[in-house]
Amino acid sequence: MSPSTNIKFTGSDALIVAFLSCLWLGMIYLINPVGDFPIDDDWGYGLPAMAMANDGGLLFTDRQAVPLFTHVLWGSAFCWLFGSSFTVLRFSSLTAGWIGLIAVYWLLRRFTGKRSLALIGTLALVANPVFVNLSFTYMTDVPFLTLCVVSILLLITGLDKDKHWYCAIGLSLACFATLTRQLGLAIPLSFCIAWLIKNGYRHRWWLEAVLPTLLIGISLVAYTKLVESTIGLPAVYHTKGASMFNLLGHVAQLRLGALTYPAKRSFITFMYLGLFTLPLSVLLVPRLWQTMTPLARRRIGIGSAIFVVGATTACVATGLTMPMIGNNLVDFGLGLRSLAGEAPKAPAQVWIAVTLVSAIGCVLFVGLLIASAWSALLGHTHHAGLHAWHFVMLVLFCVMAIGPPSWMYTAFFDRYLLLLLPFCLALLLGASNNQHAPPPKWAMGLSVVLLAACFWFSIGATHDYLNWNRMRWQSGRYLIEEVGLPVEDVNGGFEFNQYFPNKANLRPGGVDGVVRKPDSPYVIAFEPLQGHDVIERLDCDPWLPWSVRYVWVLRSTAASMPTHNLSPARPSSHHTPPAYPQATQQVSLSIAGQTR
Repeated sequence: MSPSTNIKFTGSDALIVAFLSCLWLGMIYLINPVGDFPIDDDWGYGLPAMAMANDGGLLFTDRQAVPLFTHVLWGSAFCWLFGSSFTVLRFSSLTAGWIGLIAVYWLLRRFTGKRSLALIGTLALVANPVFVNLSFTYMTDVPFLTLCVVSILLLITGLDKDKHWYCAIGLSLACFATLTRQLGLAIPLSFCIAWLIKNGYRHRWWLEAVLPTLLIGISLVAYTKLVESTIGLPAVYHTKGASMFNLLGHVAQLRLGALTYPAKRSFITFMYLGLFTLPLSVLLVPRLWQTMTPLARRRIGIGSAIFVVGATTACVATGLTMPMIGNNLVDFGLGLRSLAGEAPKAPAQVWIAVTLVSAIGCVLFVGLLIASAWSALLGHTHHAGLHAWHFVMLVLFCVMAIGPPSWMYTAFFDRYLLLLLPFCLALLLGASNNQHAPPPKWAMGLSVVLLAACFWFSIGATHDYLNWNRMRWQSGRYLIEEVGLPVEDVNGGFEFNQYFPNKANLRPGGVDGVVRKPDSPYVIAFEPLQGHDVIERLDCDPWLPWSVRYVWVLRSTAASMPTHNLSPARPSSHHTPPAYPQATQQVSLSIAGQTR
């Protein structure tokens, strides 16, 4: 039996779980997820979930590049119980997020006897801006993360205790994860290798590890073929796979310029993970530093300083300061900025400072990862902690999870990195395997300050993101439902423009391509635009500086059309919204056949 099974979960752990649950509820209360409107890409996931809840069938838009089956099943169950709305779907993600953060705490506790380290590591996830923002959407990221964490936790527990039913449940959840995203295959594949390292080669390896992995892969292929032969695969389903094989083909042809994609994305990955794991890293590094010789400290210190200064300078010179990649963490705030015009931005010095902190975090992250590998792979773990089979399984999963997105020509988003965070936190704890003394007080204080800053930004930015989206959707629905404008006459940004035509055309498979409205006479924007009259300016009541303060409703001055009883307003005036319909009302429009 593995020494890691010596860890006992006591009443103190139950109190920590209760604390984390209350913290999550408090964050939900502060941010306020209520509002029947999609954000980011979750219109493409919400429509199939509502269709399954209402009609019992599986339908897709043309925007899905993943299997999505488990995700739709989860969301449709909530819609069936509580009614079909994006508010309900958002709460389904928040529920998955709560399960995920509890599972992360149990995962970290398996690798450390110190509850404080497991708690700080879990708080690093709970305070992470990408995790918080995506938990308040119906995107696949947070439910998929939860499935992966629970599955790997059960598989590791099953390996450690030699309990087959733990592994059976873990592999079943891995199948559900794979039917959400193809990357779920990384779970059984990494488990196969970990099983060998833990038990050595035995004939039952084929039955307990290889066969389930093959069955999960067959399930994915069978599901894909079934969808293709019935309702048809979404148009972009194979796009990312084709892009990856295209890049690999260019590398095989020695077109080495293609390597700039994975090289740059690997650097970005380590910079982001360094930033995201910093609240835990600062607790682990001091004791590790004390175990080094003076010569090693000098060499590592000089090398680290050169990297931090060089990386920060290079990022500033090339314009690659944080946020290096978009989608969730943006300048300044969270979430897709899809309206016309320029959103407010923070001073450049703010992001240079964040880039500098990320570079420091990157150095600490890599150093702790090396120390963790040294401890785990060379058998220096004598007590509860990270062992070789744990380390290999977690590392292989992370590599297989981030490898395909890194080796593609298609876009690379910061939310792809969220999946790695819980397992990277667990890997870092391996560096504390033989550390018994508590972290110094200054390190604990710095960790608390970093967590407080993350909570402040994550809660405020997610609140502001939802608020300006409320104003956007209330304005757009008012123009369509109350004023009577045709849907094609209102450009409300990416999500708004995709939602209505895809809702009307869901059964045929959605609208082909992305709906763009460059010539719409009415525009909802971040700022007044040239050639447009201001109809309304709506205050978004932001909490953070440099956040979106106003949403503007504009009408083209070149449009030859009735005024619809809307009179232009001066940009400097402040208006409260007219009597908009409630955000929970459903929109029922018929725009079948629109394919723009």
